[in-house]
Amino acid sequence: MKERCYFEIETKEGLVRKDVLIFERDGRYWVKYYRQPRNRRRLALHTCNFNTAKAVVKDTILKDMGLIVEEFKKNPELLFEAFVFDVYLVECTDRYRSKYKIQSALKVICKTLGKLQIKNVAKQDILSYKEKLRKEKKSPDSINKVLSILKAVLGYAKMTGYIRENPVEAIEKVKTYQRKRYLKLEEYNRLLLTAKGYLREMIITAVQTGMRKAELLGLKWGSVDLVNKILTLEKTKSGYPRYIPLTSEVFELLTKKSFEKQTKYHDFVFAKDNGKPYNDIKKCFKKALETAEIDNFRWHDLRRTYAVYFARATGDLTTLKENLGHSSLKVTQGYLPVPLEQQKSGTRKFELIFNEEKKQSDTNLTQNEVLAG
Repeated sequence: MKERCYFEIETKEGLVRKDVLIFERDGRYWVKYYRQPRNRRRLALHTCNFNTAKAVVKDTILKDMGLIVEEFKKNPELLFEAFVFDVYLVECTDRYRSKYKIQSALKVICKTLGKLQIKNVAKQDILSYKEKLRKEKKSPDSINKVLSILKAVLGYAKMTGYIRENPVEAIEKVKTYQRKRYLKLEEYNRLLLTAKGYLREMIITAVQTGMRKAELLGLKWGSVDLVNKILTLEKTKSGYPRYIPLTSEVFELLTKKSFEKQTKYHDFVFAKDNGKPYNDIKKCFKKALETAEIDNFRWHDLRRTYAVYFARATGDLTTLKENLGHSSLKVTQGYLPVPLEQQKSGTRKFELIFNEEKKQSDTNLTQNEVLAG
């Protein structure tokens, strides 16, 4: 979608007319305009909503030109929680794959920050909330997710003229480490013995396809091609379709479930008796892990389990990247731990070459000393 429009802005030389083009690319809106006769600019409007794009385009250009934007073009007394639920979630839910999850997260955030006026939310308020989460023993990833949500909300408030600066931009995220946990084969076998029904089916599918939990919970029969033995995932984290070949075990599992579908008429592959998908599987998965005596393990680690064994079997990281739906090989490589035996083998090779070259160097030194004597 494209639209040309214009508006007048006040400069030192007087009123100047600016003709602009608002256009869509990859689901997001941008604007093109000429800052000077030969200085064409292209700016992101940070929204998927066309009406929002039209609303913020003038302020975006004024900021790019270094001109003063009116301090508060809207209600300066608006509370943070009112901005979140009456403005942000109304205009920006298309940014998120799960409206329910972002609403739940913002409800929790508003318990602490909700009664502050949007213009008064300061860096110290965010730091205090960050420290509160740390004392509650929230994980670094959870704290960073909260900071990302706050940055997006206050960034939108800044872009739409409610605040001058985004206080979250000056706050560092908590340092995290790349998890390397995956299931050993004996752990996998124990887990399958304790997991029953749909949970066991989902674990098998996750480990043998590398699908994310949300992709499994939302998997519909329309995405399953049993003739060609392939899954087509339309709604993915990257926004691009993904194709996953089926292993024999997953093919047999889905074939069996397809006969159940003919009698129950369910759209979702993993569905309750009423045909609705499971909202989450945390409790039953946690219980299965405890029964199988598996510690320090999360559902997402099943995806890493797939990555580890696929890489060991094929060594083909490019295909693995496509199967996992990663944006780059760097992300895929971050999933793969270096086995201790491989580290030991590398150390032995290093030691062999190092000692050989050191021995050669010592021989050359001795020969030079003899010649010099």
